[in-house]
Amino acid sequence: MFGYEVRSNSVVVKPTTVERGSTTITLGSSTLTLRKFQEEVMRAKENFVLNAPTGAGKTLTLLLRKEEGKVGVYPSKALVNDQFASISSLLSLSCSKVRDEGALKAFDCGNRKFVLTKITSESVEGWKNINELCRKVLSFRDMGFESITFTVPEYPYLLLSGTYDNFYRVGVLIKALRRLNYKEVSKAFSLSRERVVVRKFCAELLFSPFMFFDEFHAYSSKSLYGAIALLIIYTSLPFIDTKIAISSATSTKEFDVAKEILGEYEEIVAKPGEDVVRGKTLLEVDMVEFSKPWPGPSRFAQVETVMTDVVKKKMDKIKETVKKGKKAIIIVDKVATVYEIYKTLSSEIKDVVCVTSLKEELGCSGDPRSASVIVGNEAISYGVDIKDLDYGIITAKLWFQFVQRLGRLGRGSEVAEAVAVLPRVERPKDEMSWEELVSWSKRVFPERPADWFERAGLGGSKVRNVLSAHKFTVYLAFRDKFGKSETLEKWLKEVDEKAKPFKEEGELYLGGEATFSFSAFRGSSDELIVKARNFELDEDGRPIFSKPTKAYLAIEVGSGAENFLRKIEGKVLQLNTVLRGLKGYPKQIIGKRKANSLRYSLLDVKDPVYFVRSDEGYMRYLLSVEDSIAVVKSVGNEYKLLGVLVRA
Repeated sequence: MFGYEVRSNSVVVKPTTVERGSTTITLGSSTLTLRKFQEEVMRAKENFVLNAPTGAGKTLTLLLRKEEGKVGVYPSKALVNDQFASISSLLSLSCSKVRDEGALKAFDCGNRKFVLTKITSESVEGWKNINELCRKVLSFRDMGFESITFTVPEYPYLLLSGTYDNFYRVGVLIKALRRLNYKEVSKAFSLSRERVVVRKFCAELLFSPFMFFDEFHAYSSKSLYGAIALLIIYTSLPFIDTKIAISSATSTKEFDVAKEILGEYEEIVAKPGEDVVRGKTLLEVDMVEFSKPWPGPSRFAQVETVMTDVVKKKMDKIKETVKKGKKAIIIVDKVATVYEIYKTLSSEIKDVVCVTSLKEELGCSGDPRSASVIVGNEAISYGVDIKDLDYGIITAKLWFQFVQRLGRLGRGSEVAEAVAVLPRVERPKDEMSWEELVSWSKRVFPERPADWFERAGLGGSKVRNVLSAHKFTVYLAFRDKFGKSETLEKWLKEVDEKAKPFKEEGELYLGGEATFSFSAFRGSSDELIVKARNFELDEDGRPIFSKPTKAYLAIEVGSGAENFLRKIEGKVLQLNTVLRGLKGYPKQIIGKRKANSLRYSLLDVKDPVYFVRSDEGYMRYLLSVEDSIAVVKSVGNEYKLLGVLVRA
């Protein structure tokens, strides 16, 4: 364990309030009084951007709108699942449940009826295919139900391809669109107008009258450019009048980009007023000073190494919170840290659950809304509205994560207590408003690491891939009906104009499967990289969950690899191609000397990767936050970091 000292600072964060409205809406047996900004959301006639604090009630947007079809687009599957569950729970309290089939739920609220569905990679569970699920939702629409669909950015545009069920084929199609014209591609892939119209059945559901892009500040790297491409598509659709809303709890560069694409819009801001959104928070900022600090922004990742110790020291406070019938939450970054803290807490407190991408495998899953103590990472940071969260311990690597995580606490008028564990930073004021706290966090946290994707020019390539696939589909769907109409021509030019700011620089050398993976919104294959960062692996690459660790994947190379590394800079290649070029097997490196060799686990993985060289602090930071593999060479008893292969 690193030697360290902790210096504590006490901060009072003032209550957050918004203006109260006078309008009420009835949902079954419940009557809700709206806030002022919610009234404006309900009555908006044009596109709008919504800026409201965490916990103010942005989630209700999809219920407030009266369009027959509404779609919520979110930056992660975890958030899709949570928002689907949140709205379903709200309707279950006061409406009659008509249908409940996993990814589809229907409710009769008397004056209004709703059918809810979520479309993610798991949505087909219990259904033959996604089209069957969509067909069922649209049949409810025919009976007067309003549909609300929850999804991530990739599904609307990939379902339009007409070949979604074959990812390899979609990837090959996207590759072909980069070098051939529409006529040649449609002939080569036997894609007629009739076939595309039939196969894009789900797209009729996803391209709805109202689109809601929520939590836009949470998009980064690959997901950001998928959302940008989708936003360009929606703001340029021919023959369809779609109203678009973009929401964010904080103002970010990404939010500004979205507003620029939107063009003309109404701005809705939740102003301070009579309704308390979040009560006063008594915040303890614990600044950790290490005897051997990590360089640059990686020092924010180093704090993770002491979080289990912090929780042990705060155990009495956590127990006291639970004894009062309240809840406590601990939010960290690494799955291994979540598991360590879960094991520590569950030995003394019964009702503890964890929330991560691996929760089922860890055996610590459960309903966070009913648990007394919740331990989680990024999967619990956004959108989750849990009542009675009185006490929390958090850490974060980025300012918007810090704000979101702290925002989980103190919903309503209750006074909450929180501990924020950070490296040594600028001391906060003794008393701050929420806005001042956000400004302080922006100053003291490092720039988000996802900028490597933008600097590499890969954002422009991803946007182009998405737009090419969509333009091709529109061409097929409407060419026979409208020919080369002025509307279609105008639309094509408008799409190209909006895409101009996103320049392509990185070169792509990918097969069909990897091209699809690069263009889509998805993580690495079988989560091996995630598992390797958190648990010791056996020689077949299987995690040993009883052995959480602070580790990373690496490829050890000799001096002869330098020439190959120079050749792959600025290019996106498949991981298996890079491994063969480096003539090395991946290792799981644990500390300075211990390394587990994984001789076969990654040799056939076709995920696209990009080689990043930078200062050591930044590269270690990428290893801690991205799906990435280090390239190292042995120097004595240590490994020198030559670069990082980041999943593109």
